[in-house]
Amino acid sequence: MNQVMRDAITDRWLLGSQLIERQLITQKQLDEAIEHKSIFGGRLGTCLLELGLVDEETLAGTLADQQQCPYFPPAALMDIPGDILKLIPVKTVLKQKILPFHQDNSSLYVAVVDQGDGSLFSVLSGLTGRRIVPVLFPEIRILIALNMYFSRPLAPRYEQLARALKQPSRKPANHSPGHSKPQPELAVPPSTKPGSPLVDAGDHDRKPDQDPGHLKTAVDFHTADRTYQDLLHTLCDIRDRDQIAQSLLSFLAPYCHGCALLTVREGTLSGWKCSRKDRGDKFSLIQLELDRTEPFGTTVRTRKPYCGDFPRDREGTKIRPFFPSAPAHRFLIVPIAIKGRTVSVLCLQVPHSDLEQIRPLLDAVIRKIELAFQLVIFKKKILSC
Repeated sequence: MNQVMRDAITDRWLLGSQLIERQLITQKQLDEAIEHKSIFGGRLGTCLLELGLVDEETLAGTLADQQQCPYFPPAALMDIPGDILKLIPVKTVLKQKILPFHQDNSSLYVAVVDQGDGSLFSVLSGLTGRRIVPVLFPEIRILIALNMYFSRPLAPRYEQLARALKQPSRKPANHSPGHSKPQPELAVPPSTKPGSPLVDAGDHDRKPDQDPGHLKTAVDFHTADRTYQDLLHTLCDIRDRDQIAQSLLSFLAPYCHGCALLTVREGTLSGWKCSRKDRGDKFSLIQLELDRTEPFGTTVRTRKPYCGDFPRDREGTKIRPFFPSAPAHRFLIVPIAIKGRTVSVLCLQVPHSDLEQIRPLLDAVIRKIELAFQLVIFKKKILSC
């Protein structure tokens, strides 16, 4: 059997394919979940739950069937005896996002989000003296359990989903095409006049294929032409959103004093990635309320960049520790939009003297980043089933 045939058989048992085969979701809804995953990250099952396309029990059962492992209801992780929790070192539990939860005779059942290559289970078997039985659970349920037993922080995204799952009336959306959970409109009040715009209002409607054209004259930075072309080639081979983020931040690093990306979700901004590697984990726990902070709210609502002073309101100052102090710099907030909706914002500090020079470069790069997101979406749809 050749590799193409093997891949086709394997793809048949992908999570999305199984849900469609069981008529639990439609192809259109799977495509919607893939777009959600491509933009916001996370596992497909998590995205399906966030969109209200399946309930947690259905997801858990499908995951168990998919990997041919025993089924346990999600509630099985909410009352684990202390002696079982102690069978695997806490450090290993937190690092691998696994959880021992049940034992019988010589077997220890371990909750996992992915079965991996099995090497971890061989190590755990030698450590515990028991046969390890991996059991797939929805990612969110394992994260909730790790938070409950070991105080592992939940990122804002998972806090929101955990609260939603507690609602007793929460049911899957109507499974007719186009009936997934509607995305709420962003409730952002009219702002006071923000800082000077990075671009004129007319620039918001730039043509799809507009490029900087002459980077050497527009941006007087050492090797801007070469590094820009390198970025374009890198984006063509991108596989996921985190690679997009890393490529963008690495490219911008020589031109600014600190940069970061935040994700726009349901009226909030959540930390995604920042250039300060020593604080990356803490940045992912940042959450800003869009209706309480300016100029972020206006940038998201209007999809127009901001250029001015660093935000000084209570919400805006949450990201201050992730940027070095630079009094002579301007703070930029640049929206990244997919299908006319702002899904992320880029924040960066730029020397005041370089603003006019960096403008055409930023315009071009953001357009390419938006295209890269769409490319990732298409790739994942092709590979989905």
